[in-house]
Amino acid sequence: MIVTKGGKVHRLAGNIFSYAMYLVCVTSLFISYFKSNIFLFIIGIFSFYLVSSGNRYLYKKRFKKGQTIPVYDWILASFMLIAGIFFIGYGILAILKHQMMGIVMIVFGSIGAINARLDFLFFLNGPKHRKVWLLFHIGRIIGATTAAYTAFLVVNSHYFPMVPNYILWLLPIPIFIPLAIYFSRREKNNSPDLV
Repeated sequence: MIVTKGGKVHRLAGNIFSYAMYLVCVTSLFISYFKSNIFLFIIGIFSFYLVSSGNRYLYKKRFKKGQTIPVYDWILASFMLIAGIFFIGYGILAILKHQMMGIVMIVFGSIGAINARLDFLFFLNGPKHRKVWLLFHIGRIIGATTAAYTAFLVVNSHYFPMVPNYILWLLPIPIFIPLAIYFSRREKNNSPDLV
């Protein structure tokens, strides 16, 4: 986040981060199956989507309305939309059973579904401005970073016995969202054609 965008260090760090996150996502899905942990499953799907879609937007720099979007992108966005709706529904059921972790599922499901909707709008209508691909890349990769810190906090929750578990799941979001806004605004200010 702090080095020059597009430079060698940024690309190298981005590739290391992305492949590490892919590994974490795949292993989290396996572990969630064997441990019957729905929340780990959610974070795995959510993180995979954010890293994958964030990186895919790097290849959409010159995308124009009417241009064919690869099937992989449609599948990725569709899967996140379906998963997001499932997470929201599951979260509502959990809250009705007085389980506060339902809030986590609703938040993650909503973020995923909103991002998937933005993907569909981009695919169907084209970019609203020249560097929308960069703004989506920034937002998704910072979102994946947020998911990584979330997993770190939750795994180490025994160090925070006074903090409710659902708070730990949500804590990184208000910390990293301002970063995403800051970097997006900085790019907008550096690019007069962004509105």
